[in-house]
Amino acid sequence: MMQELQLALQRLEQQASTSAPILSLYLNLQPAIEERRTVGARLRNLLEPFQDLETKLDHDGRMALRWATQKVLDMEAEIAKNTGHGVGVFVGGSSEIDEFLTLPRKAWDVAVAAPRPYLRPLAAALDQFHQVATLILDPRRSLIRVTNMGQCLDQSEIESEPIRKSDYGGWKGLDEHRVRQHAEEVHRRHYREVGERLRKMKENVGLDVVFVGGREETVAAFLHELPNGLRSLVAETFIVDVNTETDGTIAKITAELEEAFEIRQELELVKQIIETGQEGGLVTVGVDDTIRAANFDAIELLLVAGTSMIPGWACGNCGWLALSGPVCSACGSEATAVDDIVDSLLIKVRGAGGRTEHIAAASDLDQHQLAARTRFQVSAFQ
Repeated sequence: MMQELQLALQRLEQQASTSAPILSLYLNLQPAIEERRTVGARLRNLLEPFQDLETKLDHDGRMALRWATQKVLDMEAEIAKNTGHGVGVFVGGSSEIDEFLTLPRKAWDVAVAAPRPYLRPLAAALDQFHQVATLILDPRRSLIRVTNMGQCLDQSEIESEPIRKSDYGGWKGLDEHRVRQHAEEVHRRHYREVGERLRKMKENVGLDVVFVGGREETVAAFLHELPNGLRSLVAETFIVDVNTETDGTIAKITAELEEAFEIRQELELVKQIIETGQEGGLVTVGVDDTIRAANFDAIELLLVAGTSMIPGWACGNCGWLALSGPVCSACGSEATAVDDIVDSLLIKVRGAGGRTEHIAAASDLDQHQLAARTRFQVSAFQ
């Protein structure tokens, strides 16, 4: 699913319409079955404001927007099937876009009709997920499962060699002692083999974070054998009964741990950037300075807090972004009004090789909305 959504994001970023607007709509559906009954009313509430937009369009544009609006309304039943997920719909435009995306986690309810697809909620959904390895450890048999967006990408089971029962006494208990020593060595070899299998998975499919579960002493013994390069990826350990865990419970534990990890990561990023800004480092904090840095392709990492839309202007000639218009201050061309300049900013940063991160958790960035780590200092007079 991750690859499909990333490809959809890249594909939609290339779309633009010079005549008919593109209608983008997102809806968040809670898991409860009763949520289905709310879909029709919510769709109508989101689409109603477009009646005012029609007065600003020519005849062909009005007809195209009405067609796109009706098409979305006709999708009520299909949208309602996706309880527990977010939904993204993109319809219309001069190239007659027709995309329906199911998002693995929640989006926020919003609808935009514009020359380009509105992609900020889609990008925010993709930011929440990582390539996760979940380990369920047992001295005799261990499981590694690599997932992204809940989809299993790779799985490996590792079994250790059988060990003779340790209650066999032998001559004055010596055999029992040797068996126990042998068992400990077998366990260590098993943990090293699990670590080696994890290393190969990291090389083959890539890993962002690792969660390790099992009995407390088993997890501790495994981490002791794990090389530092892999141990640094371990973000959380947890206690489980390996004999009773199912695929469903493992998936649930992984989802909960990943969500908590994402929140910690977001808050740490915010803390680092704000502290770096206070020390005079290469960061911007606030809407004006961050947009200026993006205009000079200076942003290495963009942080976006919340879901509030910021109206602005985008120049189709040179790509300059601004909060005021309509004349582009960089080239003098007439800029286009955009409903949310943050959406244009995200596309611009990614196009210049930067990364983006949406901060869903409440943080010190909320009052500033935007911040960035930059490649170089951008002067206010540039």
